[in-house]
Amino acid sequence: RRLTLTDEGELLVLRGGTLLDDATELTEALQARRGTIAGHLKVLAPLGFGRRHIAPVVAAFRSRHPEVSVELELSDRPGRAAVRAWDVMIHIGALKDSTLRLLRLAPNERYLCASPAYLKRRGTPARPQDLRSHQCIALRENEEDVTLWRFSRKRAASEPDVVRIEPMLSSNDGEVVKTWALAHHGLIVRSEW
Repeated sequence: RRLTLTDEGELLVLRGGTLLDDATELTEALQARRGTIAGHLKVLAPLGFGRRHIAPVVAAFRSRHPEVSVELELSDRPGRAAVRAWDVMIHIGALKDSTLRLLRLAPNERYLCASPAYLKRRGTPARPQDLRSHQCIALRENEEDVTLWRFSRKRAASEPDVVRIEPMLSSNDGEVVKTWALAHHGLIVRSEW
């Protein structure tokens, strides 16, 4: 009914984890020299982008490298994830943690969008300040201030126009926000992807 470790057993527990980690690293190094990609890969990505773009890439990678197991976690708050828990973290937007190594994969332009019926009913905003009199829909992601929308002109090197909106609807799911806009409920700012 009771199990007690000997002194030798306690020493093995203390040092055994390190030995196992060293053995795993050695095995991975030897496999790398043989040209075999093997091991466990942990990937963290945003919900919508991860579902649409990262999940198919992960599956294709796994098909090409059958010795690799992959864990993909999709999250609406990747910034809160433990940094050391992931081999790769896909992030859209400003990166707050300066200890991470950043590799830009692609630009991410954002566009102001609305349905034609909404624009016919409420008019087309001519400048960012006009948004204050419109129904705005916010996507809550990455713990950013979703009420602060920034607009820049591609040809001008000036500071971006910034306007604070008051969202009439908001969600942490991009598909929901897009559906609301397509149903003529208001304006959204969405990533080009």
